[in-house]
Amino acid sequence: MAYKKTVTATKEEGGNEVPGIVDGNPNTRWAAEGMPQTVIVDLEDVYSINEVGLTPYQNRAYQYKVETSLDGKDYTFVVDRTGNTDGASFLKDEFPTVNARYVKLTATGAHGYTGGWVSFHEFRIYGTKFELDKVTLKAASQTVLPEEHVSLSLTGVMTDKKEADLSNATVKFESSQPEVVSFSKDGKIIIADYVKDVRSFDVWATVVLDEKEVKSEAISITIHPTIEHTQQLLSNYENSKMVKGPLVPQLRNSLQQALHHKEKGHLDQEIHHLSNFIKHISNESLKEYVTPEAKDVLLQDVQKLILILKGEEN
Repeated sequence: MAYKKTVTATKEEGGNEVPGIVDGNPNTRWAAEGMPQTVIVDLEDVYSINEVGLTPYQNRAYQYKVETSLDGKDYTFVVDRTGNTDGASFLKDEFPTVNARYVKLTATGAHGYTGGWVSFHEFRIYGTKFELDKVTLKAASQTVLPEEHVSLSLTGVMTDKKEADLSNATVKFESSQPEVVSFSKDGKIIIADYVKDVRSFDVWATVVLDEKEVKSEAISITIHPTIEHTQQLLSNYENSKMVKGPLVPQLRNSLQQALHHKEKGHLDQEIHHLSNFIKHISNESLKEYVTPEAKDVLLQDVQKLILILKGEEN
């Protein structure tokens, strides 16, 4: 994870500057005269790390310590090899997993080497970057009316179980009924003024954060009918000959009377005329004038309207 990240050092030799310790090239190196000397790698994000590796110049038995920090100010020891006597082409140190952005390597001395120079080919840091793990989508309401807007909210959790900052994430909202459902730029569901016979739909979100794509679970939204929408639906069925003949004016009149009393605030009369609508569309002697499909949708809508008006359904 240190590969070509930002790195600084207390000192460096010309021709063997500090970027050589993180460039992935075994033929380059960082060198500095005198000890102790320190290198700090900025991983540029928080990672979960549990291992470091060093490639000493000429397999020298350098003595060193490694510290980690989240803010570049307060450091915690994770490796103490200040008493090291082992020289090798590669020195590996494992430690309990820590969360860190900054990793500090300090060379304090050397065993069996009196030259007074510090030099490493590579400083490697191992672990995993925290990624977006889960997103949860919520709606301000699980029910909506035609032409209504409903706000959506998103929360996310990272792989370290902490809340995700989604302010820079790319978010795409989708629905199972795109012909009647759209979304505003500020994350609101927009319902078309005419929803046909759609009575429910699912919505979900796809979130991309730092190239990691996560899809939320879908949530279901129910569309509640209105008298106005039922009038529009009836007109559409009439135009398509799904409702015809003497049944049409009876249904129209019942809806118009119900709307009139709704506007006057006469709840009982509104319910009365909606009940008449049900009687007319359920009249066996008029069943030839309505298709089963149109009858089912209109009947369910008006029945639901009555339940809502009676306070028996939210």
